[in-house]
Amino acid sequence: MARIVPAALAVGVGLAALVGGTTTAHAADNAADNAADKTYAQLETSDGRLCLGASFDNSAYLDDCRTDWMFPAVWEVVATSDSSFELRWSANNNCLEVAGGGAQIGTQVRLGACSGGKQTRWQMDLVDPVRKLYQLRPTHAEDRCLDIPNGEIVQNKQPQSWSCNQSAAQLWHVKKFQWPST
Repeated sequence: MARIVPAALAVGVGLAALVGGTTTAHAADNAADNAADKTYAQLETSDGRLCLGASFDNSAYLDDCRTDWMFPAVWEVVATSDSSFELRWSANNNCLEVAGGGAQIGTQVRLGACSGGKQTRWQMDLVDPVRKLYQLRPTHAEDRCLDIPNGEIVQNKQPQSWSCNQSAAQLWHVKKFQWPST
């Protein structure tokens, strides 16, 4: 029990710092975005090689952690309710969602309209405080986590919702991102 309380506090403080934004971010070439009030992050695989990216066909997949091209692997973190948040892809503002609100193991995770539905809201659990690794859980389904199928952390692999198991396929570094000033 003594370990649970500090871990719970660490999760709460970490999420508050990420979602609340302890520093400001700046959008490149778009003052109308009011980016100084937004928090951006990259979701990097546990081995640090790839990031969760997306494309305009609404697919999400593992990609280079590049931010200087048409499909940047950058997400806006938008606080919602119940200590949850939406992850909005920076290139088109669609949300990371569990397809169709499915609760089944293996349901595809992709981009969809930011409807406010629980399938588009996520919570973070700090599972390795030393390496700062998190599991991301959709709020609509018990015991489901953002997962890379078969643990194959390779470019273009599409994520799914799977039973939470704290494997490398479900562990993410959440890296705060700041757009370069113009």
